[in-house]
Amino acid sequence: MEIVLKEFLHQFRGQPLVYTPNPGNGGDALIAAGTYQLFDELGLDFQIVNRDLPNYDGQVLIYGGGGNLGLMKNFSARMLSRVHQGVKRLVILPHTIKAVTPLLSEFGANVDVICRERISYEYVKGSVRQANVYLADDMALSLKVAPLLSLSHSWLDKLSVGAEYSLSKGKLSGAQAPSLSSVRKLFIAERLVQGMRDAAKGDVLNAFRTDSEKTDIKLPPDNVDVSEVLTLGVETRRLAYLASHYFLSFLNHYRVINTNRLHVCIGGVLLGKQVNFYPNSYYKCRAVYDYSLKDRPSVVLHE
Repeated sequence: MEIVLKEFLHQFRGQPLVYTPNPGNGGDALIAAGTYQLFDELGLDFQIVNRDLPNYDGQVLIYGGGGNLGLMKNFSARMLSRVHQGVKRLVILPHTIKAVTPLLSEFGANVDVICRERISYEYVKGSVRQANVYLADDMALSLKVAPLLSLSHSWLDKLSVGAEYSLSKGKLSGAQAPSLSSVRKLFIAERLVQGMRDAAKGDVLNAFRTDSEKTDIKLPPDNVDVSEVLTLGVETRRLAYLASHYFLSFLNHYRVINTNRLHVCIGGVLLGKQVNFYPNSYYKCRAVYDYSLKDRPSVVLHE
């Protein structure tokens, strides 16, 4: 069943919710930022919680969107396997999902699985026994970019993230701690952005993957894997917003973007750039393009 996320989530107004973002790279920060913006727009009463807690029994748990549900050994599958039976309700925001059939077959009627493209949707529909399955756009497509581009990113803003890290690590806060590497990278974010600008001069950005989802496409000499470089964290609202600020501000320097990174593509589309979009190592990019992006004139899929 296709849904509009804003309408679907409206049912949770007035209820206490717990939310844990899906961990990941710079693109996942756009997903998290779009989620926080939508939650605020709806006036949802939510608390960001530590994803390492043993359970969330009796609570309504919303798990952030992304692409981590791709193997049973991945963090998201292990976490959801641990907690789904005890929660009052589990909502998995738009995901690409594959190779987790044992988990899907365990899900009860208290679980809502939302897919972000049709291939995952058909796979999940054929794998669940009781869970509810829906289809909706990736969370980053609801992102309002203007407030993120103009976001304050002073040293004081960064110090506040450092304080969140210290409070959580010192067990003075129940929230999820950003990783130490993310906090360190945040404090040198301007230097990281300038390094990418020095590598990718002009108004055309080549931003192809260099990780496990890379393809055999020949990398241009000026290639910058921006999602990997700007992995600054998603664990708190402030961190996700700051990471999104740097991500979008960097993309905004360019007129044309060539990429096989889904959220580099989405960020470019939201910024009004011309995007040449290429497949990743499996169906994700093509499937999200077919479901959500093919009618947008600024993006072209290349085989």
